[in-house]
Amino acid sequence: MAQEGKTQSRAWLWILLAVVVVIGIFFLMHRKPVVQVRAARVSRQDLTSTIPTNGKVEPIVDFQAHAPSPGVIAKIYVHVGEQVH
Repeated sequence: MAQEGKTQSRAWLWILLAVVVVIGIFFLMHRKPVVQVRAARVSRQDLTSTIPTNGKVEPIVDFQAHAPSPGVIAKIYVHVGEQVH
C-alpha cells in the first residue's frame, strides 16, 4: 500500500516536471528578440581621405522613422542652432 502511494506521487512529479519543461520551452520560443543598439562617442576629427565624384548618396535600405502612436506637438523647447546636451 505504501509502495503504491510512492509510485503515484512520483508519477505526478514527472508529469509536473514535464509540464514545467513544456511551458519553459514555449516561453523561450515566443520571446521577443533583443535589439542591439551600437553607439559611439562624438568627436571632432579631420577627414583623412576624400574621393571627388558626381552623384548622390542614397541608403541601401529605406527607413521611415515615426512615432508608435499619433500625437500633437504642444511646444518645442529649443531653437534653431541652439546647443543641447
